[in-house]
Amino acid sequence: MSGWRLAIPDMEALDQVWLRVQKKRVPFGAHRGQYCARVSEIESPSHVHASELYAAVNIVRPLSTRADLALLASRPWFVHVGDLHFRFDDSERT
Repeated sequence: MSGWRLAIPDMEALDQVWLRVQKKRVPFGAHRGQYCARVSEIESPSHVHASELYAAVNIVRPLSTRADLALLASRPWFVHVGDLHFRFDDSERT
């Protein structure tokens, strides 16, 4: 049994996001980047743990744990700040 528990306060909104994602087929990295950017706006310190990112984003766009970590490690806009925490920095992204 997994220790993961997610609270989804608005299932209707989640359904709308899921349908939009399925229709547009947005790239995997875009979801992770949007989530990291959003967390950095509202949280202090402005970073997210890889497991939190994985759990939140995989609701709408599933990706294996290995592929998710590879994505975080290979994109320059995901900055590793230690202990599997990442922050989003698209200042050099074109």
